[in-house]
Amino acid sequence: LNHPHAGPHAPLGPAGGALPGTLAPPPGAASGTRGAIAMSLPYAARGVLANNDSVKTEGLVGMVTVEYRVLVPVKRSGVILGGRGGMIQDIRNRTGARVNMFDEEKGCEERVLQVLSTEDVQDQRCAAFDAAMDCIHVLVNDDPDPVGTVRIILPHGQVGAIMGKAGSTIKELRSVSGCSVHLSSFPDTPRCVRKGEEVMEIRGARDAALLASHIALVAIRGNMARGQLIYAYPPPQGAPPPTPRPPSLS
Repeated sequence: LNHPHAGPHAPLGPAGGALPGTLAPPPGAASGTRGAIAMSLPYAARGVLANNDSVKTEGLVGMVTVEYRVLVPVKRSGVILGGRGGMIQDIRNRTGARVNMFDEEKGCEERVLQVLSTEDVQDQRCAAFDAAMDCIHVLVNDDPDPVGTVRIILPHGQVGAIMGKAGSTIKELRSVSGCSVHLSSFPDTPRCVRKGEEVMEIRGARDAALLASHIALVAIRGNMARGQLIYAYPPPQGAPPPTPRPPSLS
């Protein structure tokens, strides 16, 4: 087991502002009526999850452990790890998330990047989200290909959170971001993905791929929160204690 991450500073957009991947609430969000995680979505993207009850967090009380797993091409894993693991360690220190890069499996061209954190469900920051978006940002923007590709592993129970009722959420995700978004299942997934899980592949212009990833990660977090706090699903294995807030974020 190795460990990955990236970026000494939060990614900035072309005008120096935060990219869609950052979790800060948009202007005016404090006066909204949705839960803190829903408010973190960029204004233009809020409608994507508005009618998806499987991801809504308003009214929930308690601590939630969030796990994201992103597929990283073996040849590009060094971009996340950094020299002597410096990049990934920086992200751990800055976000407080637990970040692991699993070893390469024989015959598999991708490695699994796992990101975990535990915090109050209504916390307006999620360490796992911040760390995962940092890694995705590096993968997308460090690639010479102008088309960004992001591949996120979805356990079986999370597929519905991305699809939405009659496929409404994934259709909105495609429309709002301008990306192609497709799900694949066994046997069309790499060997490092467990049977029963699916892979969501996002492809599009770099900023569009970051926006689509942002929306997808918010949906996954909301779905995991509901599973743990309403249906008493156990948290992911390796769940960390509540994430200490780094001084710069307190």
